[in-house]
Amino acid sequence: AGGDIAISGQNILLIMTADTDSAAGSVSPDIMYRYFDGTSWQALAPLATEPDLWELDPALTFLANGNALALWTSNDGDKSLADLNDIFAHQDIRYSIWNGTSWSTPAGLTDDLETDGTADVSYNATADKAVAVWAGPASTKMNTAIARDNSFLIVRPPTFMTQPERVPTDLL
Repeated sequence: AGGDIAISGQNILLIMTADTDSAAGSVSPDIMYRYFDGTSWQALAPLATEPDLWELDPALTFLANGNALALWTSNDGDKSLADLNDIFAHQDIRYSIWNGTSWSTPAGLTDDLETDGTADVSYNATADKAVAVWAGPASTKMNTAIARDNSFLIVRPPTFMTQPERVPTDLL
């Protein structure tokens, strides 16, 4: 569920989760977006609609030169799973980059059988880096250890480093 908004000058990007399956009793959450170029809004369009994945919790930030970075959780687990640990074990983080006109093909940032929770992302224009943070596997109680067990990724647009890294304890 959820959504996010990013603004850069007159450009606005909205990103949200929407159920794109119209069949009764069926749910297929996908990532949708709208773009405002300073003059007009584009129609609501899909960013990520992978049929076997539940896509939720989008986060968004503008980067340099009108580009933007979107992150979201993606779950490839069996939709009949009932145990939360089993469900979250199949949850990963995916991303796409907006080039001012279209989105790159969604790609996996994480792909493991550990919990990767809701992400957030921010861009530092001075350093020309984006930092993404998301809940990862907690070594102690999740509600008190999230900050130390989150992962982060430094992005030097337009490419990603290939592996997420742990937040150094001296930064906490």
